[in-house]
Amino acid sequence: MAIVEPGKGRAVIEHGETGLRITIPAEIQPKGMMFMCLWLTIWVIAEAIIAFELLTGEPTDRSFVSGPLLSYFWFAMWTVAGMSMIYTLLWQVVGKEIIELSSTLLRLRKRILFFSLSRDFAVSSIRNMRPISPRPKDANNKNTLSHLSFRDGAITFDYGRTTRYLGQDLNEAEAQYVIDEMCEHVKSLRAEASGGNMNIAGVEHGRGRAIIENDGTGLHITIPAEFRLGITAFGFLWLIIWAYVEFLLPYLFLKGKPGETREMYEYVFMAIFTTLWTYGGIGIIAELLWSIAGKEIIELNSIRLKRTKQIPIFRRSREYDVNGVANLRFASPPAGSADTEHSTSSLSLKDGTIVFDHGRGAHYLASGLDEADAKYVIEQMSRRVKSLGANEEVA
Repeated sequence: MAIVEPGKGRAVIEHGETGLRITIPAEIQPKGMMFMCLWLTIWVIAEAIIAFELLTGEPTDRSFVSGPLLSYFWFAMWTVAGMSMIYTLLWQVVGKEIIELSSTLLRLRKRILFFSLSRDFAVSSIRNMRPISPRPKDANNKNTLSHLSFRDGAITFDYGRTTRYLGQDLNEAEAQYVIDEMCEHVKSLRAEASGGNMNIAGVEHGRGRAIIENDGTGLHITIPAEFRLGITAFGFLWLIIWAYVEFLLPYLFLKGKPGETREMYEYVFMAIFTTLWTYGGIGIIAELLWSIAGKEIIELNSIRLKRTKQIPIFRRSREYDVNGVANLRFASPPAGSADTEHSTSSLSLKDGTIVFDHGRGAHYLASGLDEADAKYVIEQMSRRVKSLGANEEVA
């Protein structure tokens, strides 16, 4: 029986005079690449057919759409989908993440061919570098455009009041190996508390999103919703499709063809479909308003704890007796779980990065905060009301 050879990993680590350089090529997924190549073949054929129709004004025998407005809309959507797939394929073939570490600066860079994005971090403000719990494979690919973002990775560290990531798609063993090499080069990276406060030109220190005010009567914490351009743009695009179907489909159904009669079951089906479609559209509108102007407000005094989530047209709140609140702590996700940040409604009060016990139930605060920022909020709340309990993590 053949013995399995130890894995060599993908990270290429180089020790230079100026510091450490770690290159991580993108993970190649053969089955995914085969599917993308097949999909792009179909995409090119359909793209050419629709472009021919729009340029000549004559439908082909294999016309996919009819009507000028729908043709332009379909062409735009199909083009965007194809560009996104090409980008994903290029990332798997030639994409790479580059980590450069010196005694004063940590630079993260993601590059595809001649295009790259980078982030710089002051080493003096980095603390608690550690691997994160592994997640299912499909969780890493939940967002097609996430390859060039800096919101995901197998390694995380605290930077001021924000939590940052690097080492995308590394397995747990290799992530630990990369951390060991980086901490061997700069000892302070593993420390729980950062030393010093070095100012480096062009480097922004993590300030967190939570705005904490102490007016003497209590603590007032405001957490603005995190604006994400890609998700917001997709939401607006989906909303356009929703409005198109919401108003055009019932109109065409009611208008019908001359002399055509409708059965009762057809009206019932259309009423059910329109109701569900309207409900879905209202949900998308609420999510867009949350992304643009939403915020969470936490009010704490010696008597009560109140959590409120609000958008310009709606708000939800819940109050707790402080005497019944205990064991305020950071709510770490279970090991192996996928990112559930957007699995529930943004206006829901059933999720958050801070959890506490109230009677025999667990309740949450502070949706979407970074780990470092959440722990800072816990510290401030515990200082204000001593009885809230120790800052502990739970799985």
